[in-house]
Amino acid sequence: LHGAVCTGKTHLLEGVCSGLTRTFPDWRILFLTAEDFTNRFVQAMHLHKLNAFRQQFRACDALLIDDVGFLAKKQATQEEFLHTLDALQIDQRPVILTADCHPRLADHFMPELTDRLVGGAVWSLTTPDRATRLELLRAKTYKAGGMPDDVLDFLAEHLHGNVRELEGAVHSVAHLAKATTRPIDVELAREALGDLLRHSIRLVKGEDVERVVCEGLAITRDLLFSKKRQWIY
Repeated sequence: LHGAVCTGKTHLLEGVCSGLTRTFPDWRILFLTAEDFTNRFVQAMHLHKLNAFRQQFRACDALLIDDVGFLAKKQATQEEFLHTLDALQIDQRPVILTADCHPRLADHFMPELTDRLVGGAVWSLTTPDRATRLELLRAKTYKAGGMPDDVLDFLAEHLHGNVRELEGAVHSVAHLAKATTRPIDVELAREALGDLLRHSIRLVKGEDVERVVCEGLAITRDLLFSKKRQWIY
């Protein structure tokens, strides 16, 4: 699973872990971060306990590791993880990983490790769409007593960031309402999120597109709109 920060990778991985635990209560499931895997590996080397380390990870029934990109530039840890991955795949045991980008785009990964990662199912997670943003906002405001539907609709329509940005917007609106003893409405939300809303609006005009195309192709605007079809060097 790969995606930008705060697209829900860790949350989804936790959900997968919970599902496996409920479905297979006798399984030995390991769920940890790549940093934790690295620290355990380094400690095992220093204490001369690599056999115990390998037994723990290669004998588990499922391995879930968050933020595998942490292994970048760590040659020895990558090699150990590669052997662990191979051992689990031979026995057809599930391995689920998260990263900030597609394995092919990860810098400083061993080619062998990259090939193993792309050999599985690779899924991307993106920022939530409007319907999902609305449900997230509704969930984030539920414990605080909720917000009017028109305010939630306004926030879902104008905010296009990740989950933490949505959560921060909810806090900002609630804090302003409390500080000013005003009811929460669209006008208050607009006031509380003025800077955030301005940064989320991106206006692209036709002349902007024309200018970029002309610059990229090194041609004039007149040539762009001419009837000529030949390429001008």
